[in-house]
Amino acid sequence: MLLCIVRIFACSSAATAHFSVYLYIGNYCYAMNPHIASEI
Repeated sequence: MLLCIVRIFACSSAATAHFSVYLYIGNYCYAMNPHIASEI
């Protein structure tokens, strides 16, 4: 779960070319752990 949060935060500082990849991973983690939204 923590890794998912780290990856979501990494999105904001990732290069544009990598943004979509991090965003996909972040969305996947969010879908698996809906409660993450309340922890951010």
